[in-house]
Amino acid sequence: MTIAMSSCDRNQIVIICDSEDPITDLEWLNKEYLAIKDYPEINGIFAFKYDGQTIIEVQNSLYSSTNRSQFQCDGSLIDFQSDQTKFKDYLAHRKEIKKLFGTSIWH
Repeated sequence: MTIAMSSCDRNQIVIICDSEDPITDLEWLNKEYLAIKDYPEINGIFAFKYDGQTIIEVQNSLYSSTNRSQFQCDGSLIDFQSDQTKFKDYLAHRKEIKKLFGTSIWH
């Protein structure tokens, strides 16, 4: 996992999951994106930092707003389902790295 930022300009280069363009470069994420790309006002894809790792959250309006949409860089689902305490901790302590697409529909 690598995160790099340039100077404080508005067009910061951010490396997420070893990519400047993870939506294009990560096959699993590209599939998620293609399913929601026509509806950016009701869907979103965000990169968060939590517990030392990068988490990609796909805020798909067809998913529920629970804990079944957080993924590791390799596309594997993070299991927050079995531990609601950990999911609540994730929601309270995650730090947004970058909006990759769309709108934040789950605050």
